Amino acid sequence: AVVSTQSTGVRSSPSAFYATRDYGLIDSITSSLESLCLDGRASVQCAVKHGFCVFRNVVIHNHVLSTACQIAKNVEYPSGWERDVARAVHRPGTKCEHYVSSYEAVLLVKGDMMENLYHHFNTLTHAHVSRLVAEKLGIVNIKVILWESNDNVFKFRHLWNIFRDFGVSQSISKVVCIKTLILGLPTRLETDILWSPLPEIVPEFGSLLLRDMSQLLRFTNIKHVPPLSVLYIKRNTLYRSVLNEEEMVRALQSYYHVVTVDLAELSFPSQLQLTSSYSILLGVHGAGLTHVAFLAHPAALFELYNAGEEHCYKTLASLFGVRYYTLDRTHVTVKYDSDSTSRNSVTPKEADYEVDVKMVLRTMEQIVKDLSKKARKDEL
Repeated sequence: AVVSTQSTGVRSSPSAFYATRDYGLIDSITSSLESLCLDGRASVQCAVKHGFCVFRNVVIHNHVLSTACQIAKNVEYPSGWERDVARAVHRPGTKCEHYVSSYEAVLLVKGDMMENLYHHFNTLTHAHVSRLVAEKLGIVNIKVILWESNDNVFKFRHLWNIFRDFGVSQSISKVVCIKTLILGLPTRLETDILWSPLPEIVPEFGSLLLRDMSQLLRFTNIKHVPPLSVLYIKRNTLYRSVLNEEEMVRALQSYYHVVTVDLAELSFPSQLQLTSSYSILLGVHGAGLTHVAFLAHPAALFELYNAGEEHCYKTLASLFGVRYYTLDRTHVTVKYDSDSTSRNSVTPKEADYEVDVKMVLRTMEQIVKDLSKKARKDEL
């Protein structure tokens, strides 16, 4: 039932983790910047593999970039921004002094689908690291703008409060000149901070870079609950319900302080305030498990079933120094309904589950032992 959090990648040294998931990532990006063009005060520098770029003196007109600096057609474009950079228009003589509307520094962020909390948190993480890279380059007073927006951005608006100045692409007037434009780190690349496989060696405390970020979102007036309390996230959705949920919860409550919550019934700030009070998060695969980033430490995530996404929340837990546990597939019965089985392609995400309650209890017993041991160790 217990799954190691240190076996998700290729063999590597601790420095591999530091350079890809911790503060060393900032130096890795700045040191890999290359010039794509230079013309007077206009310039373009990119860390192509990471998809991070800095434009100087650039105009945005209807989502198209134009600059006095001509980018060669045969260069490698930055990952995730290939289309935008390839479409950039060469406009000699471009100067911000010629435009009524202008900004000193703007960070453009591409959203990761932006449908649920995981997507928003992944986008936020890349925006936060992009800002740190820009500050390392001496760029300050940055306005953060979500380049491709939808209405879901406002559902998790509280996340974006870590930026002093945040907006969406519609907030840019039709024609605007930007003295320093940063194309932020895109998501879903091989270099994705949360999504790509981890190096084999992961520090027990996870990534200090990401844990420092999560602290910016935590509440100071956290509700006090008994130590090693369990927060169970139930689902009220079409799929991925635990069919024997009541039996499982009753069994757990015989031994532990367990609170059941449907996060959809709470505002996002209320969700954060609640999850920040607990050290054990329990649930099946779903965006609500992103709250693993805000748990009280020492902490554990018990993902009852990963629905075929083996590394998703296991990776996220490892990055935030949270111990990860899941049931072996033999202890979960996946049940598809007639609508699902009638389709040509169906995934474990489109099903409901029955869990082995005895194995749930056995795993929770191991979690409590491990966290108690960790707490005693931290007190020494």
